[in-house]
Amino acid sequence: LTTPDIYNLEFIEIILHTYQWYFSEVELFSYLLARFSMNCPIGLSENEKRKFDEKVRFNVRHKVLLFIKQWFNLYKDILFVVNEMHVLFQEIIYL
Repeated sequence: LTTPDIYNLEFIEIILHTYQWYFSEVELFSYLLARFSMNCPIGLSENEKRKFDEKVRFNVRHKVLLFIKQWFNLYKDILFVVNEMHVLFQEIIYL
């Protein structure tokens, strides 16, 4: 869903239409938040961490945000736990 090198809109649409069969909106959001908050692998040099941030973490975070945008466009009436949304957007602001 949020692999760094592939963006598959058709797959995202399928997930958005079927996720309710597997988990709630809050659970999905918590998975997205966990993915957005991913850490660098342990043991990387400073240069490797910088490259990881540029090539992997940035793309994953971008895709998480695109997924959330698609989700909101499809289900405009979704209600989330406000604190969880606040945490995500605060994290984005302070990048």
